[in-house]
Amino acid sequence: MSPENTQVLFRSFPRLYRGRDKRLTESLMSSGFECGDGWFELIRDLSAALEQIAHEEARLPDSEQWPDAFQVKEKFGRLRFYIRHGSPAMYRAIDEAQELSEQICMMCGAAHPA
Repeated sequence: MSPENTQVLFRSFPRLYRGRDKRLTESLMSSGFECGDGWFELIRDLSAALEQIAHEEARLPDSEQWPDAFQVKEKFGRLRFYIRHGSPAMYRAIDEAQELSEQICMMCGAAHPA
């Protein structure tokens, strides 16, 4: 993902992507998002959904129980989104986004023909 879009996501969701400043041995988010810009909106929407779920579950943003994304990448043409401190509702949202990613071009964001 472009540095510009990476920074938008990091600035928009600083707690979710708090691993961006950690060593690679602690979090792979310091490498950024390992996918193309075509999934920017998908990842942005998923990030917002995860934070909304965390709020609904009464998690405090400054607590260790806030979800912590430690790797976001493409593998076999599909989004892979890994978090710590997830809940069943969060993992359902991730599963839905990962399935949706199969229908979206990672590079340009266009829908794949059915």
